[in-house]
Amino acid sequence: MSGFTIIEFCGGCGVAAVPVSWLVTVKGQLKSYWPKKNAVKAAQMQMPLRGDWSLFSVRKISRHDKIYKHYDAELMAKLTYICTA
Repeated sequence: MSGFTIIEFCGGCGVAAVPVSWLVTVKGQLKSYWPKKNAVKAAQMQMPLRGDWSLFSVRKISRHDKIYKHYDAELMAKLTYICTA
């Protein structure tokens, strides 16, 4: 599976555009792998998963979610562009 999606890290720790391949479901909970270093570059390059990456609880967000408006409009526009480019 290729492409990107916008996620929000549970606990309100931020948002990111990540490759869909980084998402997994564990016991019914959506989670995303996240590199310990150079995460943005790794996401842009759609790097394959590595065993030393952290796993975080996340949720997908879209322009229709109320939380979308909570974040900076310019940031969300950039993330949306990444996901649709």
